[in-house]
Amino acid sequence: MPGPTFGTVEPLIFFPIGFSAPSDVVSNDLQNVLSTKLHHGPGVRMSATLYSFAAAAIGHRDLYDMLYGSRYVPFRRGTFNILAESPQDPSTYFLTGAGGLLQQVLLGYCSLRLSSNAIELTYKPMLPREVTEVSVLGLYARGRTYDLVETPARASLKPH
Repeated sequence: MPGPTFGTVEPLIFFPIGFSAPSDVVSNDLQNVLSTKLHHGPGVRMSATLYSFAAAAIGHRDLYDMLYGSRYVPFRRGTFNILAESPQDPSTYFLTGAGGLLQQVLLGYCSLRLSSNAIELTYKPMLPREVTEVSVLGLYARGRTYDLVETPARASLKPH
């Protein structure tokens, strides 16, 4: 009998918990999630948005692009692309889904993490293919203000 498994939450031990594992282990866990739960949903819900963080951290470009883009496109509504809770739901505004998107930008493809003293870049940032630059100016964390500018070729996080 196989041992217990964490199933769809297993990739979450890499982020936000911060467990360290070889890239192939993280990739296998993400592929397992994709073959089960994500095939049927859950859309923009929080756990699905966190999977892309693990893909970015191990530099798995194709997996990251699939996890990032496909989780939002079917859920956009109206002129401003406001998120709904499901592809069938005509109502908006799905606040926690939007929060998940914001976390994907800052923590996922910008690779920002809070440390005990500051905010820092933790791995080579991975911007979505269609994004040429991300600038977050006046980011306040741990009593300091930072400016973040990233392109596919470089990342700069400067305290004021």
